[in-house]
Order: sequence, then C-alpha cells, then structure tokens
Amino acid sequence: MEEYPGPYCQQQGISTHNLKTGDSLCSEELLSNGVVLEINTYLEKVGKNSQDIYHVLSQLDPSIQDTVNVKSLKIKISRINEQKKKLVSKKKVPGVKNVQELLDKQFLPPQTTARGQVSQQPNAINEEKLRLSPLTERCGRETESEIVHTRSVGVQTDIECDQETLKETNLLQYNNAKKQKHSSFLQSKIMQQKDLLQSLNERVGHYSVRDVNKRDETARKNLHLLRHEQRVVCRQSKLLVKSAEKI
Repeated sequence: MEEYPGPYCQQQGISTHNLKTGDSLCSEELLSNGVVLEINTYLEKVGKNSQDIYHVLSQLDPSIQDTVNVKSLKIKISRINEQKKKLVSKKKVPGVKNVQELLDKQFLPPQTTARGQVSQQPNAINEEKLRLSPLTERCGRETESEIVHTRSVGVQTDIECDQETLKETNLLQYNNAKKQKHSSFLQSKIMQQKDLLQSLNERVGHYSVRDVNKRDETARKNLHLLRHEQRVVCRQSKLLVKSAEKI
C-alpha cells in the first residue's frame, strides 16, 4: 500500500516512495502550497537537505530550475510555513483568509534569475524584437508588461509579509524592553527591602530574651516601690494636716 506525505501529495499521486527514489516524479497539475509544504516536511524528516528539496521540486515543476536558486526557494518555503503558523494561531496574513485557502493556492516560486541567464536574456530579447513586425512587437511589449506586473505582485506580497514580520518583531522588542524595565524596578524594590530587613535584624541582635525579661522584672519592682512611696507620702500629708488643725 502506497504511503503519502499528506493529502495534497496523495491527490497528485506523489508517494513517499517516489520522493525517496526520485522515480516517476512528475505532475500534470500545478504545484500548490500544500504539496510543497508536505514535500518539504517529509524530506526534512528523513534527513534530506535544501539541495534535495530543490531537486525534487524542480522535477515536479521544471520552471523552478530555470529561474530559482536553492537559497531563494528555501526562503520562500519558510515564509509560507510561517504564514501557515500565523493563520493557525488566528493571526492575520495579507491576502489570505484561512489555512485552507493558503494551502490551496498555487505555489509561486520567487522571481529570481539563475546564474548564466542574466547576461543572455537582453541579447535574446533584442534579437527577437528585430525579427518582430510592429504589431507583433507591440504584443510582445504587452506580454512583457504582464510578466513584469505578475512579478511585481509577487514581490509586493513578499514585501507585505516582511512588513508584517517587522511589525511583530518591533512589538516583541517593545514588550521585552517594557518587561525588562519593570524587572529592574522590582529588583530595586527587593534590594531596598533587603537593606531594611538587615537593619532591623541588626537592631534586634543587641537584645536577648533574657535581657528583656530582666528589664521587665526590674520595671515591675520599681513600679511597686513607687506606689508604696506614694501611699506613704499620702499618709504623712494627712497626719501633718491633722496636727496643724489641733495646734
């Protein structure tokens, strides 16, 4: 029984056996983001590197090999994976409503040019324009403008994603700085409380329980003596008053 990396690969007939051996890697349907993510996840799970992922996707979509390098393809896949994580956590992604819509969308490789084609492309275009009639040349310009527009839309989408990532990074940095400031405030309060506690402990250390009990006992004795002397003085005062009346 054939095994598949996921439902999107199963729908296009891409099995794990095909991915391991590289045999019969062809698809008449356009690659979707879901297929690319499932292939990427499976190949990483079995220990394959970015070059292997690039080779597999190039077989499924030959245009990738002509226009994309390994690094830019890996960045594109990572970006789609990050968008999926955001949608799963109920965050907003520009141009996409939910995870299902993201996975169903056609995979658009980043619009970069492979090595060796940068210098050849202008000459080929110029030669082709010389052979075109004015009407055909105008159609060619319209086609080129459509391609440029398509590329600009892809670049704009990437820029929007980068701006969203930048906003989240700035928000995280702000929250981190705010928490660090609050942490510093709490640490200063803790140090103040430690100093106060230490000063109180030093004061209490001069007194022992025995000294306190002895002091309380002496105070009680002095209080009794004071009351006794007050009573004696009061009696003597009364006797003096009576003696004065008799005289």
